[in-house]
Parts: sequence; C-alpha cells; structure tokens
Amino acid sequence: MNKKNITILIFIAIIIVIFTAWGRNSIQPVTSEVKPLEKTIPTPTPRPKTFQFDGSTDLKAELEKVDPKVLDSDL
Repeated sequence: MNKKNITILIFIAIIIVIFTAWGRNSIQPVTSEVKPLEKTIPTPTPRPKTFQFDGSTDLKAELEKVDPKVLDSDL
C-alpha cells in the first residue's frame, strides 16, 4: 500500500472513532429520582342494595317505604 491509501484509511478510522464517541456522549444518563411504589390497599366499590320480591310481597307497601327524594334524584 502506498502512503495515500494508508492516510485515507487512518482518516476514515479517526472519523469513525469521533462519531462513535460523539454518539455515546449525546445520550445523557437518567439522573432523576425514582420514587418507590406506594402499596395501596384496593378499596371495595360500594354495591347497590338489592331487593328480592316474590309473589307474596305487597309492592304498593314497598313503594310507600321508598324515600321520595331518591325518586326525584333519579330523574
């Protein structure tokens, strides 16, 4: 190999080393604090009160027991 080819190879190697080092430095390490996960107890969701009626239930009497405010809020 002549001097010209060796000089070109060295030049290309230097460029590769520079870009490789530059690429590594451009990525910044994460320095923010990591907060530990808080253990939370799942809260049970409230379930609506259910009623079971059969054929012997007086539905008119049950309707009279219902608070009228509840009926107005459902509208």
